[in-house]
Amino acid sequence: MTNRIRLTAGRVDAFACPTGKSQAFLWDTEAPALALRATPTGRKTYAFEARLNGDTLRVNIGTVADWPLDKARTEAQRLKMLVDAGTDPRQLKRQQQAEAQAEAVAAHEAELTRTERRIVQLRRLGGDDFIPAVERMGRAAKANGAKRGERAA
Repeated sequence: MTNRIRLTAGRVDAFACPTGKSQAFLWDTEAPALALRATPTGRKTYAFEARLNGDTLRVNIGTVADWPLDKARTEAQRLKMLVDAGTDPRQLKRQQQAEAQAEAVAAHEAELTRTERRIVQLRRLGGDDFIPAVERMGRAAKANGAKRGERAA
């Protein structure tokens, strides 16, 4: 049996997982893909569920404490538009996280000295045997008064 009702703050607060169940869902009629999920521990989260290419996908939106009901509905509608356009929101999130990580790595590497960049390159190539020698060269250059990224005279 599917429990569909217009979610309100009072209904969200009153909803609880029945004894003996691992989780329970209360579905919203205003945003049909939005569900309130409750566990026996009392944790309540909003979830989005839809079908894409014949498969059911479920995305956790967040806890009731962190997401007001109206924001959860808006997020469920945004996710529904992605699914309707044929995009898996989970895959989109993974792609965005990978892009952000690549940008962070690129920004970090841009600030490295020449020696530090070489160490990163050697590690990527599996040249861990050469790294201590390169690090010693960098320390020697620094000891001889070279500035960052310069060679010692």
